[in-house]
Amino acid sequence: MTKKKKIDESELARSGAGVEEELEELELLTRRAKKLDLASRAEIVRAAELLKGALDVHGKFVAHLTALTQGVGAIRDRQNAAVEILQEVSTALDAKRQEYAALEDRFGHIGAAAREIDALMKVGVDEGPEAATKRLGAAIARLSSAADEASVLVVDARAAGFPELERQADATRQQLTALVGKLEQVQRASGSTQE
Repeated sequence: MTKKKKIDESELARSGAGVEEELEELELLTRRAKKLDLASRAEIVRAAELLKGALDVHGKFVAHLTALTQGVGAIRDRQNAAVEILQEVSTALDAKRQEYAALEDRFGHIGAAAREIDALMKVGVDEGPEAATKRLGAAIARLSSAADEASVLVVDARAAGFPELERQADATRQQLTALVGKLEQVQRASGSTQE
C-alpha cells in the first residue's frame, strides 16, 4: 500500500470517527437541553448555552460528514477506475481467448487431415498398383495441403502472439513436410518399378 493511500485511508477514518464523536456530542447536548424546565433565568441561560454548543457541534458534524462523503467519493472513483480497467482486461481476454480458440480449431483440422490420410491409406489395401498409386497421390496432395495450412497457422499464431501454438504448428508442419517427402520417394520408387 502506498503512503498516499495510507494517508487517504487515515483521513477517511478520522472523518468517520469525527462524525461519530460529533453525533454523540450532539445527542448528549440535545438530551441535556430537553431535560431543562426553562423555569428560571439560569435554566434559560443554560439552555441558550447548550443550544449554542449544539449548533457548534452540528457545524463540526457537518464538516466531518462532508469530509467523509468526499473521502468515500474518492474511494468510489478509485474503485470505478479499477473496474473500468478490469472491464478492458476482460474484453481483451475474451478477444484473445476467441482468437486462440479459432487458431486451435484450425490446428485440429490439420490433425483431422492426418487421420483422413491414415484412413485413405488403409482403404483398398488389396487393390492393384494403379489404385494404390492413386491413393498415394491423394495422400500426398492432402498432406501437402495440411502442411501448407500448418505454415499459415505458424504465421497467424506468431502474429497473434501465441508462441506455444506457433511452435506446435511449426513442428506439425515439419513432420507433415517430411512425410510428404517420404511418400514422394515411395511414389517415385513405385513409379519406376511399374515402368
